[in-house]
Amino acid sequence: MVIVIPLADTQSLINIAQSQGLQIPIPLSSACESYLAPEEMGQILELLTPLAATHTEAETLLTTLTHYADNPKAVMPCTEKPDPSTSSGRAPDF
Repeated sequence: MVIVIPLADTQSLINIAQSQGLQIPIPLSSACESYLAPEEMGQILELLTPLAATHTEAETLLTTLTHYADNPKAVMPCTEKPDPSTSSGRAPDF
């Protein structure tokens, strides 16, 4: 099963990873949403958990990502056109 998360949460994850120097798997993304394997989500949640005690944005994202991990949904075909300001595909791990 794939865990589906909105692009806005993916961007928040990338921003936190960059600002905190975390090495996390970056989700594969389409123009509509992002996708993580359960193992990748586990790694991300594990890294965000200690940070959440002192970082409000990480705490909020941890709660949100935990909800997505606990409630997987089917991947739907993307009908939106790609946004040129975002990249598709897997970015390198930070």
